Amino acid sequence: MGPIVIVSPQKENWKDFADELGQRCRMDVIEVHSDAEAIDAARDKKPVIMIIDQDLDGQPGAGLVPQLLKIDAMIHTALVSDQPEEIFHDQTEGLGILMQLSPKPDRQEALRLSERLLGAI
Repeated sequence: MGPIVIVSPQKENWKDFADELGQRCRMDVIEVHSDAEAIDAARDKKPVIMIIDQDLDGQPGAGLVPQLLKIDAMIHTALVSDQPEEIFHDQTEGLGILMQLSPKPDRQEALRLSERLLGAI
Protein backbone atom coordinates (compact mmCIF):
# COMPACT_ATOMS: atom_id res chain seq x y z
CA MET A 1 0.00 0.00 0.00
CA GLY A 2 1.28 3.45 -0.89
CA PRO A 3 2.09 6.29 1.49
CA ILE A 4 0.12 9.22 2.80
CA VAL A 5 1.20 12.42 1.03
CA ILE A 6 0.80 15.86 2.60
CA VAL A 7 0.88 18.66 0.04
CA SER A 8 1.70 21.97 1.70
CA PRO A 9 4.26 24.77 1.57
CA GLN A 10 3.69 25.16 5.35
CA LYS A 11 5.79 22.29 6.69
CA GLU A 12 5.67 23.56 10.27
CA ASN A 13 1.85 23.22 10.47
CA TRP A 14 1.84 19.44 9.99
CA LYS A 15 4.26 17.75 12.42
CA ASP A 16 1.85 16.53 15.13
CA PHE A 17 -0.88 15.74 12.60
CA ALA A 18 1.51 13.79 10.35
CA ASP A 19 3.02 11.84 13.25
CA GLU A 20 -0.39 10.85 14.60
CA LEU A 21 -1.83 9.97 11.19
CA GLY A 22 1.14 7.84 10.20
CA GLN A 23 1.06 5.99 13.51
CA ARG A 24 -2.72 5.41 13.44
CA CYS A 25 -2.74 4.22 9.81
CA ARG A 26 0.60 2.40 10.03
CA MET A 27 1.73 4.08 6.82
CA ASP A 28 4.62 6.24 5.77
CA VAL A 29 3.86 9.95 5.56
CA ILE A 30 5.75 12.04 3.04
CA GLU A 31 5.55 15.76 2.46
CA VAL A 32 5.69 17.65 -0.80
CA HIS A 33 5.52 21.40 -1.09
CA SER A 34 3.93 22.28 -4.44
CA ASP A 35 1.31 21.14 -6.89
CA ALA A 36 4.03 20.01 -9.33
CA GLU A 37 5.62 17.83 -6.64
CA ALA A 38 2.16 16.47 -5.78
CA ILE A 39 1.56 15.43 -9.40
CA ASP A 40 4.93 13.66 -9.45
CA ALA A 41 4.16 11.93 -6.14
CA ALA A 42 0.75 10.80 -7.41
CA ARG A 43 2.42 9.18 -10.42
CA ASP A 44 5.50 7.76 -8.72
CA LYS A 45 4.46 6.91 -5.15
CA LYS A 46 0.88 5.62 -5.69
CA PRO A 47 -0.39 7.24 -2.47
CA VAL A 48 -3.41 6.03 -0.55
CA ILE A 49 -4.39 9.61 0.26
CA MET A 50 -3.18 13.10 -0.54
CA ILE A 51 -3.88 15.77 2.05
CA ILE A 52 -3.87 19.12 0.32
CA ASP A 53 -3.39 22.54 1.90
CA GLN A 54 -5.82 25.29 0.94
CA ASP A 55 -3.22 27.41 -0.89
CA LEU A 56 -0.58 26.00 -3.24
CA ASP A 57 1.64 28.19 -5.36
CA GLY A 58 -0.87 31.03 -5.10
CA GLN A 59 -3.73 28.81 -6.29
CA PRO A 60 -6.51 27.12 -4.29
CA GLY A 61 -5.53 23.60 -3.23
CA ALA A 62 -8.89 22.30 -4.45
CA GLY A 63 -7.68 22.92 -8.01
CA LEU A 64 -5.21 20.06 -7.62
CA VAL A 65 -7.92 17.45 -6.98
CA PRO A 66 -9.21 17.13 -10.58
CA GLN A 67 -5.63 16.69 -11.79
CA LEU A 68 -5.08 13.87 -9.28
CA LEU A 69 -8.32 12.19 -10.35
CA LYS A 70 -7.00 12.06 -13.93
CA ILE A 71 -3.84 10.32 -12.71
CA ASP A 72 -5.55 7.85 -10.39
CA ALA A 73 -9.19 8.15 -9.36
CA MET A 74 -8.51 5.77 -6.45
CA ILE A 75 -6.34 8.29 -4.57
CA HIS A 76 -8.34 9.55 -1.61
CA THR A 77 -8.09 13.26 -0.83
CA ALA A 78 -8.57 15.48 2.19
CA LEU A 79 -8.54 19.24 1.79
CA VAL A 80 -7.69 22.05 4.16
CA SER A 81 -10.28 24.81 4.14
CA ASP A 82 -11.41 27.50 6.51
CA GLN A 83 -14.79 27.77 4.75
CA PRO A 84 -18.00 26.84 6.52
CA GLU A 85 -18.85 23.18 5.93
CA GLU A 86 -21.87 23.91 3.71
CA ILE A 87 -19.91 26.22 1.38
CA PHE A 88 -17.01 23.77 1.28
CA HIS A 89 -19.36 20.96 0.33
CA ASP A 90 -21.00 23.03 -2.41
CA GLN A 91 -17.65 24.04 -3.91
CA THR A 92 -16.10 20.56 -3.80
CA GLU A 93 -19.15 18.45 -4.61
CA GLY A 94 -18.34 15.67 -7.03
CA LEU A 95 -14.61 15.67 -6.23
CA GLY A 96 -14.84 12.84 -3.70
CA ILE A 97 -13.12 14.71 -0.87
CA LEU A 98 -12.88 12.34 2.09
CA MET A 99 -12.67 15.09 4.71
CA GLN A 100 -12.33 18.83 5.25
CA LEU A 101 -9.47 19.79 7.59
CA SER A 102 -8.81 22.99 9.51
CA PRO A 103 -5.92 25.28 8.46
CA LYS A 104 -3.76 23.91 11.32
CA PRO A 105 -4.83 20.29 11.70
CA ASP A 106 -4.05 18.68 15.03
CA ARG A 107 -3.80 15.16 16.46
CA GLN A 108 -7.58 14.97 16.96
CA GLU A 109 -8.19 15.66 13.28
CA ALA A 110 -5.56 13.04 12.42
CA LEU A 111 -7.53 10.54 14.50
CA ARG A 112 -10.80 11.38 12.71
CA LEU A 113 -9.14 11.23 9.30
CA SER A 114 -7.46 7.92 10.10
CA GLU A 115 -10.84 6.43 11.05
CA ARG A 116 -12.42 7.63 7.80
CA LEU A 117 -9.47 6.54 5.70
CA LEU A 118 -9.21 3.08 7.23
CA GLY A 119 -12.95 2.66 6.75
CA ALA A 120 -12.63 3.61 3.07
CA ILE A 121 -9.74 1.35 2.07
